[in-house]
Amino acid sequence: MNPLVTLVRLQVYVIEAATWCSTASLADRLTGRGGLSHRTAERGGAWEVVHGEILLGDEGAGGQGTAVLATAVSVGLVKVALDLGPQGRARP
Repeated sequence: MNPLVTLVRLQVYVIEAATWCSTASLADRLTGRGGLSHRTAERGGAWEVVHGEILLGDEGAGGQGTAVLATAVSVGLVKVALDLGPQGRARP
């Protein structure tokens, strides 16, 4: 082998930057257009509104009701955080 020859092996890995919800199994900003029911969350499964009506907008969710976010994985600890704006709407 020629001592002047250098072998270079280059490997490129794609690194995804951390998202706002980091390692959460279930998470959603609750923004968009239309009703919440059957909408797929950013992390987790699909929303199902079981009572009332919850509508989405650019500034968050509004309305009154109860919704469930279905998941196929077991969740041991659930934290729900809502930031209610001056008009009583959940803000992202």
